[in-house]
Amino acid sequence: MRDSIKKYADLHIHSTYSDSSLTPREVLKFAQMVGLSCISITDHDSVGGIPEAYEYAKQLEIEFIPGVEMSAISNNIDIHILGYFINWRNREFIKLLETIQDYRLKRIRMILEKLSKFGINLEYEFVLSLSGKHSLGRPHVALAMVESGYIEKPQDAFDRYLADDKPAFVPKYFISPRDCVEMIKSANGIPILAHPVYIYQRINIFELLSFGIMGMEVIHTNHSRNDENYFSRLCNDRGLLKTGGSDFHGILNADMLIGGKKIPYAYVEKLKEAAQELEISTEIKR
Repeated sequence: MRDSIKKYADLHIHSTYSDSSLTPREVLKFAQMVGLSCISITDHDSVGGIPEAYEYAKQLEIEFIPGVEMSAISNNIDIHILGYFINWRNREFIKLLETIQDYRLKRIRMILEKLSKFGINLEYEFVLSLSGKHSLGRPHVALAMVESGYIEKPQDAFDRYLADDKPAFVPKYFISPRDCVEMIKSANGIPILAHPVYIYQRINIFELLSFGIMGMEVIHTNHSRNDENYFSRLCNDRGLLKTGGSDFHGILNADMLIGGKKIPYAYVEKLKEAAQELEISTEIKR
């Protein structure tokens, strides 16, 4: 029987609407190929790919959860917060995302100006073309550097120039974690702390949770088994939702593959239960 077959999910995937190399349709085809039952596309500060993914998911009979990944900053530390079952038609939320996207364009120009001081001369329009004119980010600059022969692989760009402590770094649009959570909730989303392994030793994670974050990623490509056990216990102790995903970015990071870590479908069920309790429409189709 179909119900007796184990089902798995990947709740953290990026598409060409932010900084990945696959379109929403290609993401779904890949998900089907690796046998996933449910996915969420969580593009950075963008919900542009959701309508396309939502319609195609119905054709493939894959459950689709509308998502987004937003960036907040606290004490100069970058904190990513996922929003699930987000109302991607919410006008105020879309307006905020448009403001962030506008700043992304300005930020890239500032990064290119800094890189030019190191003899790395990239045309803005060339970098923009690599993004498909969607959500522009540092990975597209890294890809442009590879394409132009300045470096061998995208990670080299971050290691030498683009990472937070490197000479071509430019800060992101500032949103506090509290405001970020409130914006996600205002759009009927469920806020989840992304890849906590990156920050939990540098920031008071319990203060973050007090802002209304409802869960955290337990399973992530860069979480070790010990990390998974630690964050799972933390969720159990505090009654938090557990989620997880690959954090797929396509060719920009070949180590993060869709379905690379199996996410229990039970996580999806708990997420849907929480949405129903909050009277949030899940809009999931099989």
